Amino acid sequence: MTCLVLGLTGPSKAGSEIAADHLVNKHRFLKLSFTQALIGEISLAWDVAPQLFGDPTTSSHPTLSLRMRKCKNQDFVLWFLEDERGARAYTPPEGWLRLLDLPLTPERIVRCWHTWRTDQDSDYYIGQLQDAIDSHSDHSIVVSDVRAAAADQRNAQALFIHRQPVAELWHLDRCGLPQDEIAAGVSSALIDRYLSHLSTLENLCQLVDLHLDHWQTDVAGRWL
Repeated sequence: MTCLVLGLTGPSKAGSEIAADHLVNKHRFLKLSFTQALIGEISLAWDVAPQLFGDPTTSSHPTLSLRMRKCKNQDFVLWFLEDERGARAYTPPEGWLRLLDLPLTPERIVRCWHTWRTDQDSDYYIGQLQDAIDSHSDHSIVVSDVRAAAADQRNAQALFIHRQPVAELWHLDRCGLPQDEIAAGVSSALIDRYLSHLSTLENLCQLVDLHLDHWQTDVAGRWL
């Protein structure tokens, strides 16, 4: 059987994670993501559970578990303090070192860590994901979080998906989502299939099954 690499993109709340989980549970895909390595690194640096960063109910709430003083990566701590100094026009009353004890939100830590890594190497997490795909070459893969980046890196993740030997990029859309968020995505020239669903789990899963069947039929025909 030919192993596939499927990237999912689209606006938030369009159902990418649900579609990916369906592919895992029904079609035995392996689910990977660009943020998987990032969350893993942060979890190790603070010795916290990865689930802390995937829960939308807690991601915007400061937590004592994510104080900068608890971070084991001193290079990141120094970068963070320098970044704070550059962003502020004044010295905070509590002093710069007191910033080490301020509780931070999971979403802020993720944003800062990503900036720190990609400032050093814009393709850092693309390389991490390629390593993960290569180490599971006997599985079909679904990448659940293909996103558009800023400026000249806008389509970097989408182009990465298309560099895989047998790959497609699907755009998911749910009726009623803001059109400006949809327009801000990856270039339409890189989208292989559009799946617009009616906000029901059943409808989304049916569309995924239908398009996967068509894709697998197309792939099988190439090898005849």
